[in-house]
Amino acid sequence: MKYIGPLLVTITSLIVPISGLLTLMFCCCFLDFLSGIYASIKTQGFDSITSHKFFNSVIKLFFYMGTILMGYMVDKYLIGITLFNIPLLGTKIMTLLWCWVEIQSINENSIRIGNRSIWTIISDMIGRFKNIKKDIQDK
Repeated sequence: MKYIGPLLVTITSLIVPISGLLTLMFCCCFLDFLSGIYASIKTQGFDSITSHKFFNSVIKLFFYMGTILMGYMVDKYLIGITLFNIPLLGTKIMTLLWCWVEIQSINENSIRIGNRSIWTIISDMIGRFKNIKKDIQDK
């Protein structure tokens, strides 16, 4: 029992510097989880939801978080430098890669239920904002 306190302090000191990245990864996984459940219920009904699929999401989340934590340790303790004046660049790139995978999965779930691609919606919004900006500048 006397080793639990120092172990918790050690784990906390490892996680705190990258807590923002881990929170971002958790949010992306959670949104993908919700979109997957919604798409599954919408296309196949409530019977398509199984505990096996829930467990796969947990495994995926721990894999992502573990690789981000390992990337942080490599950046911090093995490389030990800031590349392009950005601290923990490798960890941030890894988090961005995993978030990209999750966003693509959300996009696939959206397309599966009959919506347009997220990228099409975003490009349409940018076009509308450009038109609004042009209208404002013309007045």
